[in-house]
Amino acid sequence: MALTIVGSALAYVALFLVDGPSLIRRHRWREFSVYLVVYLMTAALGFYWTIARPPVPLNQYVMKALEPVANLIFGPPGGP
Repeated sequence: MALTIVGSALAYVALFLVDGPSLIRRHRWREFSVYLVVYLMTAALGFYWTIARPPVPLNQYVMKALEPVANLIFGPPGGP
């Protein structure tokens, strides 16, 4: 989980560095304030999702989605 939090933090820092400094350099304070509010809301929700929610077992959903296709191609499990 710690690696996920660090990865999320690095991703949010990278996203901020895409537009944040250019808005500050151009003295576009109104756009920067809106960008900062939306950015902080997104970061807060993202960190909440990373910390509070358990990891989603995606392999179960992939198996359920691809099982009918595999049955069509290879036949039912335990076949002849």
